[in-house]
Amino acid sequence: MRKVRARNPAAALKDRAPWVPAAFEPADAVAVQACYYGTASEDQQKRAMNFLLAMSLNDKVLYFPGEDGRRDTDFALGRAFVGHAIISFIKMRRPDSEQG
Repeated sequence: MRKVRARNPAAALKDRAPWVPAAFEPADAVAVQACYYGTASEDQQKRAMNFLLAMSLNDKVLYFPGEDGRRDTDFALGRAFVGHAIISFIKMRRPDSEQG
């Protein structure tokens, strides 16, 4: 019988620690910059929002066990708070003047 090694959650999440900068492509940076300067195309707007949501919600991982678990969890929850605020704005009813 093959021996199964126990998974170490702390090691598995190490590369996704909430304080590690999110991976991005140059096009993500360009899209966020274009949104900031008010020159973003529709595709750039969507790309920027998708990047910000993915980065802030960190694939919905909120708990980081291990030596720095509390600090990492607090940091992850702070990022998630930003993501959920963005989602709240997206789902909010638009004023009549802006509905298409």
